Amino acid sequence: MGSRGEGARVPGTSPRGHVKRIARRHESGQVLVVFAIVATAMLATIGLLYSFGLVLSQRRALQTAVDAASLGGSWQVLSELESDNRSNQAVLDRIVSYAVANGVPSDGTEADATYVAASYTDAAGSPITGATVGPSGTFPTNARGVQVTISAQVPTVLPGFVRINQLLVQTSATASVRPTSPPSALPVIPIAVLQSDAQAALAGHATYDLFAASHFVSGQPPALNLGAAGAPSTGTLATDMQFWSDGQHEGSWQLAGGTSVSLAGDGYFPNIASGLHDNVRRQALPADASGARYALVSVPVYDTATSSSVHVVGFAQLKLRDGDISASSARGVFVPYAAGAGPSTGASPSSDLGAALVQLAS
Repeated sequence: MGSRGEGARVPGTSPRGHVKRIARRHESGQVLVVFAIVATAMLATIGLLYSFGLVLSQRRALQTAVDAASLGGSWQVLSELESDNRSNQAVLDRIVSYAVANGVPSDGTEADATYVAASYTDAAGSPITGATVGPSGTFPTNARGVQVTISAQVPTVLPGFVRINQLLVQTSATASVRPTSPPSALPVIPIAVLQSDAQAALAGHATYDLFAASHFVSGQPPALNLGAAGAPSTGTLATDMQFWSDGQHEGSWQLAGGTSVSLAGDGYFPNIASGLHDNVRRQALPADASGARYALVSVPVYDTATSSSVHVVGFAQLKLRDGDISASSARGVFVPYAAGAGPSTGASPSSDLGAALVQLAS
């Protein structure tokens, strides 16, 4: 029998078929590589889209929380101004409580309420430099709102090779106290305050004594006869002085700005003091930071005067503690409301009394 030569072939095979098998294996390998690339890309895309949805959902939730926190904080700012407590901690507590109530955790995790940061803003809604709401912060005299920022880490579902396990989501909101109407003179007490004195006391956060001799007009006390301007009267000026000071006997009557009001003469401080004590009891406001009971009263502000009358141009709000009221002294502190709430005519203190609204600025 002869032997196979070098050119002999195995039966049923050919060089071309061998090459085809190799080509098919090569094509299968290419398909696997392409599939792996496509699958990875699809997983990354799906993970990216899902993670993007998580981020958007979390951002909407944080926006709700930050809006509520800034509104709540600004209402607290108004309350602190009104009571003259000016408690930085009270504002911080209100902000955090609203943030937590709207889903920001307070459990010591990375998304703890410590991720809530806030600063005070002025009447225009602009942050006040260095005025941070926090344990080391202070309550500025020109605070009219707060800007709150909330941050949170959002987990992702991206593939491991992307190496992005979580994303930082951050959102902010600013709210401030805005005037909604000119100052109201109801209830107004029958003591006039010189405009420049009110402005100076307000700016300096200084105590103002309504009965002090230094505030007399042409040598006589600045007590006003509101009956001559249309206020309800009993016919006895001494009784009227008490009733006009207690905040509940003026009915629907209001004293208008730009009005000349007659001076009442002397001897009525004890009657006014009695009415003011009644005013404190009637308002029944929570005790202030010192534990004192107090009333918030509206006083007429005048720019010019004669020996018998004053020209009222606006009104200011005064906080009077019950213990600071006597027959010879009524010491209080002017407290501001929203800047710009003054009447359209005449000049009143830079921060006047008026109906206020807390609203989101941004």
